[in-house]
This record gives sequence, C-alpha cells and structure tokens, in this order.
Amino acid sequence: MDSQNNCPHVRIPCHNEQRDKKKRFTVYKVIVAVGRHEWFVFRRYAEFDKLYNTLRKQFPTMNLKLPAKRIFGDNFDPEFIQQRRAGLNEFIQRIVSHPQLSNQDLKPENILLDSEYLAPEVLRKQPYDNTVDWWCLGSVLYEMLYGLPPFYSRDTSEMYENILHKHLAIRPGATPAAWDLLESLLEKDRTKRLGSKEDFDGPDDIRNFDPEFTDEMVPHSVCCSSERSIVNASVLEADDAFVGFSYAPPSEDSFL
Repeated sequence: MDSQNNCPHVRIPCHNEQRDKKKRFTVYKVIVAVGRHEWFVFRRYAEFDKLYNTLRKQFPTMNLKLPAKRIFGDNFDPEFIQQRRAGLNEFIQRIVSHPQLSNQDLKPENILLDSEYLAPEVLRKQPYDNTVDWWCLGSVLYEMLYGLPPFYSRDTSEMYENILHKHLAIRPGATPAAWDLLESLLEKDRTKRLGSKEDFDGPDDIRNFDPEFTDEMVPHSVCCSSERSIVNASVLEADDAFVGFSYAPPSEDSFL
C-alpha cells in the first residue's frame, strides 16, 4: 500500500463550529482522514490551549502559535471565529508534520483523544481497527449516565490499569437494556466487542427482523416466482397501483 495513504491528514473544516453562548465557549470539529477512511472529534478551544502549553514546555524550540484569547469583545463575532479557526488549523498542521513530534512516539491521546477513552488494545500498542470507536462510544454513554468515564482515576497509570484489567461493575441507575449495551461496547476483547462483526450479509439479509414483519405481504410490490416469472404480490393492489396505465406486449412477429 502506498505509504502516503497510511499517514493521517488532520484539519479543521471552514464551517460547522459549534457555539454555546450560554456557556461562553466554542467547539471546533477536527477531521482526521487516512486513505478513504474519515472520522472526526470535537475539541473546545480550552483543550487546544492546554495542549499548546504542554508542548511549549516539552518542545520550547518548536515555535508553535495558538490564536490568542479575547478578553474583551464578542467571542462569537463571525470574523473572530474565522480567524481563530484558521489559526487552530495551522496549529494542528504544525503538530502533525513536525519531526520532533513524529520521532517522539506521538500517541493518539496527545492530540485527538482523551486518555480516559482509550481502548485496551491501544494501550497495549496492539494493532487496532474501528472497534476502538465502539469502545469510545461505550465510554461516552457511560459518562452520560454516571458523570465520569467507566474506568476513570485521577492517577493516569491507575486509570490505564483499570482499562486493561478492571471488571466493569454494575451500577444502579440504568435499565437492563442500557447496561447490556454498555457491557457489549466496553468488552475488553475487541473480537467480541459489539460492532466487531458484520451486521448483515447483503441487502437481502433480513435475519434480524421479526417474522411478524417479514411474513407480511408488501403492498404495491412485484416479485419473482421460483420459475423466474414476474408475479404480483397482490393482484388487487397491483391493479390499484397501475390505474390508468395499459400495456400490450408486442407480438412475436415483430421480433422476426
């Protein structure tokens, strides 16, 4: 495979920023593309600022620039947001392309992910696929229900140990269906995790539909019999569907 297709392309698009005027902050969409695959995360300006201060201490010669905060004036002025978006995009480009960082074992959580959402296989530095997204979804759903990620600890090392080995303990406050979903998404074995297997074999796969629906006659439909001849699902419904339309097949003589 072309090596360029393996390199992530990270950018902030020129629109669709989220604004919460009540809480006085903006959230920017960060798009990551690798080959034909693309996904995105949302980051607040304060999180960019935190990353900037960390990198400035670790790599003082990098000459990183971050759009300045606005103490006075309207933070939601369209021109100001456009300038900040462009500055954040340039900030990201400098990070992902800088040789100092590319040679320092750059980890996903350093730029795009919070460490509490990392899947076990990522922490083990094992090959991983899109099942890590299902783990992240489970972590976010858990946090929405209980206020904190499932294996959270202020001690990062302890939190990583929890993610790798701690059992997901059942907590009150969620329905059985919700808890079953959380357990399926937060399965430590990615091959058993919800979302790890194909959902269907093709457009004709109806095995996940209840028979009470699949046995029903579909209105206004035409299907093929075992002899491959066209038959009506319902003669009366088919007649109603083609009211005002007549068709006479050409005689066989016309094909001679």
